[in-house]
Amino acid sequence: EFRSNESAFGQSNVRRGLTSPVSGAFDNPLTTGSEAVARALFWGLVFPGDPNKAAKFAYFDASIDHSGDGLRIPVALAVAASQAQGIGDAGEFVSILLDALPADSKLHKASRLISSSVGNPEAPRELVNSLPKALGIEDRLDAVLSACWILIGLLHGRGDTGKSMLLTAGCGGASSQTTAVTATLLTLVHGSIASEWTEPLGDTYIASSALRHVTIPEKIDNFCSLMLQSVRSGNLVENVGHEASLDLEDLEAEPTPLEESASHPDDSQAIEPDSGSEDSPETQSDGSATDDTPSLSDSPEADSGVANINLSRPLLLAETRQLMTDESRSTLLAHGDINLSVEYIDEPIFSPGRSQRLQICLQNTSDQPQDLELSLTASGQWEVATKLASQRLNPGHGVKVPTVIKPLNRSALSSPPAVTMNGINHVIPAPCGARFYTAGPFANPEGTGFEQANLIERERSLSMVYNGRSDMPVKWQEQVFSHHVIDVEPLFKEGVGVVYLWSRFKWPRAGRMEVLAAVETGLKLWLDGRLLIRYHDHVKITNRPLDRHSAEFETPGESEIFIKIMRGYQPVNPLTLVFYGDDGRIVLPSECLELE
Repeated sequence: EFRSNESAFGQSNVRRGLTSPVSGAFDNPLTTGSEAVARALFWGLVFPGDPNKAAKFAYFDASIDHSGDGLRIPVALAVAASQAQGIGDAGEFVSILLDALPADSKLHKASRLISSSVGNPEAPRELVNSLPKALGIEDRLDAVLSACWILIGLLHGRGDTGKSMLLTAGCGGASSQTTAVTATLLTLVHGSIASEWTEPLGDTYIASSALRHVTIPEKIDNFCSLMLQSVRSGNLVENVGHEASLDLEDLEAEPTPLEESASHPDDSQAIEPDSGSEDSPETQSDGSATDDTPSLSDSPEADSGVANINLSRPLLLAETRQLMTDESRSTLLAHGDINLSVEYIDEPIFSPGRSQRLQICLQNTSDQPQDLELSLTASGQWEVATKLASQRLNPGHGVKVPTVIKPLNRSALSSPPAVTMNGINHVIPAPCGARFYTAGPFANPEGTGFEQANLIERERSLSMVYNGRSDMPVKWQEQVFSHHVIDVEPLFKEGVGVVYLWSRFKWPRAGRMEVLAAVETGLKLWLDGRLLIRYHDHVKITNRPLDRHSAEFETPGESEIFIKIMRGYQPVNPLTLVFYGDDGRIVLPSECLELE
């Protein structure tokens, strides 16, 4: 959960009440990183021969703090690891891995380049330099690149475990992740690893601070026995409690996914509870899923230059493949015979007067019909529109209930609505957004806007009107964004210019803090009137902490933030804005204060 850890954003979302998979996708600038790659192998190891179960557990693990390729690559690795033991051929492992990925995955293209160069001793070095550009990936710690370095080790190592590990490690990037994966997979494929690699490690188990709520084993073998015992006893994970605010170690990993619903609530900001109109939410039920697994010929592994899949191996179910393509915004509220979750149709950024569309999802995972007493409970500070009602769910069946909720004032955000199921309230997480006042666009002639100080930088008042681009009048506009990933491109109105963001935050406590502000065109950031960050770049930003993008400051408990951002002829990617406490953890403002 610290500054150097890309998992910090997902863990921060968990503290806000969100669970996987939305915790990894929402307000996270590092969704495609590699920190879920090595831990995904665990699920392949504990579910040998069961790729569907390995995929499901790896999905809900990786999606705590990742999404996109940062989620799909670990799930595919778990699928392949569950089938790797004893296959005797790294090429077949690669085929299983590729078959698990969607057809549009960049790893398919990369695998063809890697496999076609096997036998060329200079190829690994050339691929390390050329693949990031060929795949359009700037971040060297991206999960797709990590998978590439694993494939280089597996295929170019030609069965030599030591050579394979050295090749993977030499590729750089997230080498602590990729080298561990390469070593583990080759051990599964070949059955052993040379003692020269294991003897220096000894047999003492050394645990990090991340291992909690368990007696620390003394030896590595003891730890392996503990894991094996957990799997055999069925106590691998704990059930989720009924509170919306969860600790990471309490998250349940295997809720049953519901089928997609074709209907959504009304897109309007106005709410008319129980109106009975065509646009009012309607309850939709669905039955069990059908298996429409695509044939092997539909997958691109035939063009990858590696072995075809052994048809005697278990195939991935349609629901498993669906996990690889879904961009779900769901969060789990309760797990058991009935899985209760909320799927956010809109990005879960709550602010007064802003309607939020969501679906309340229930799935009967038991083998018996379940009678459910259901209602949506909300205070008078919320408007709600829903058709949620008591009903019976048959075994294996689920229901999605489109719902719209809207907080009427700021105090409402401290007491969100709850789904009441059989007398127990399950609070719907309602993360509040970051309120900024924005102004612009202003002129940026020939890129001079970075150095040129506009009047707004010297005289700031919410009531003032400024002279903007093309002599158009510019006023401050109140907007609510997510805290870390701020989409500033619409502020430029599709043209070259300069825009400003202004806010005042109240912090949970006074003290020393750090701010990270990264956008590819460059920016200036003032904090309490002092210029802390300034840079003018024309390079891609990977959102990794860099000295030029960050600065430390001391706060008495409140801070005024003023940001200037430039745009050239090309659209601007979102601004990454993160505040860290003196302990290195992400800090969210406890309140957005009035400016005047």
